[in-house]
Amino acid sequence: MDACESCRGVLCTHLLCLFMCAGAILNARIPEVFYGARDPAFGACGGVTNLFMEDFPNRPALVGGVLAEECRAVLGAFFQRLRSDREAGE
Repeated sequence: MDACESCRGVLCTHLLCLFMCAGAILNARIPEVFYGARDPAFGACGGVTNLFMEDFPNRPALVGGVLAEECRAVLGAFFQRLRSDREAGE
């Protein structure tokens, strides 16, 4: 079995799902979602709300906090660079 076959039906992400992503996960019937950093401002899996706790069919299993500090650092650096570029007029 190659790497793609062994990961079939599993979604791994560094940022907890936004509402649009959560809808796509539900419609695609992805059985497991692994994420690193929780998003308290916009997250749809325990941030603002938890869509996967609603009464939808085929709800995925969630595993959060995978390399959480590393994910927070990557996201923090990305958004800091984005803000710096915007302030510099780039």
